[in-house]
Amino acid sequence: MRFDRRDYLSVVGSATSILVAGCTGDSEPDSDTADPDTEDSEDAGETNTQNDENSSTSTEDEPESERIPVYVSDVLTGDTYEVEYEDGTTETVRLAGIDAPAEEKDEVDYEAFGYESNQTARLADFGYKARRLGQAEIWREDVEVEIDPTTPETDENGNRLVFIHHEYGGGRGQDSVWNMSQKLIGLGLARTVDVESKYRDELANAESSAIERGEGMWEYSNG
Repeated sequence: MRFDRRDYLSVVGSATSILVAGCTGDSEPDSDTADPDTEDSEDAGETNTQNDENSSTSTEDEPESERIPVYVSDVLTGDTYEVEYEDGTTETVRLAGIDAPAEEKDEVDYEAFGYESNQTARLADFGYKARRLGQAEIWREDVEVEIDPTTPETDENGNRLVFIHHEYGGGRGQDSVWNMSQKLIGLGLARTVDVESKYRDELANAESSAIERGEGMWEYSNG
């Protein structure tokens, strides 16, 4: 049987087409197979989105403190005051985060301040000075009480715990706002107490500085 050249070329052409089609089919990616780089990118995107959502939620969940304008109608002790609200109601409030000495030597918790039992009269004098500072600074003045939601609502006597902020006219454009708790601590007229508050670190630093300088009652304390 004779093999015509045209038949030969036809066979070769068919074989070549089959080989090319087979190679092309092997090189095409399976549409059902995921690209690992794409998966990693998508996972990273989901993680970042979750982190952003968690961060946003954390910020939204943080409680905010509230500041209320009041009038200081009386200074009862070194850290306790009577205030009047704009609606005319009055309330006894105590400075949060601190404790000023009592003015009566028989009532002074001298051990808490690092004093000896024979030094109660001296310590009580600093309680008197703390009250006098309140009278000089904020008595019959308009101030702001700040209610910190991270701090206990009241003390053991039912007095509302607050921070008091008041403007201090330093003159020559140097007016500023004082945190009364921090001022008493800085002058050595009160000690910090172990309660949670937004100013906890600031009060602790002010107390450390006052002790180091021997400010106020810390000049005589053994603590």
